[in-house]
Amino acid sequence: MTFPELKSKMRIFEDLYYIFLPKEGHLVWRYSTWNNVEILDIEAYKKRQGIGSKLIKRLVSDLDKNPPNNILGFTKEVNEDAQAFYKALGFELSSVIKLLYRRGGVVFISPYKKLRDL
Repeated sequence: MTFPELKSKMRIFEDLYYIFLPKEGHLVWRYSTWNNVEILDIEAYKKRQGIGSKLIKRLVSDLDKNPPNNILGFTKEVNEDAQAFYKALGFELSSVIKLLYRRGGVVFISPYKKLRDL
């Protein structure tokens, strides 16, 4: 492999993408290894109004052109609201990582195809 070929291969991991709904919320994501997508930041500016679900649905819709295998979400281990949010959407707890964040973190995963049915 040449260096330009390596740079070309890495390009997909360098870009960040976002969905921004003014006055509602935002979602930041990127492509990851093995054709997965990682949600890096998701925030509904007003809680419990369906905005988080709306952002996930929009992400899934935007990914229709280049569908990933899975979508992963990360949150702090102490953030029970975020964990409940992911579970309510059908994400499954993948792992608890004690060294992720200061007090540990959790990773949720859902097959892309499963989220298409939201």
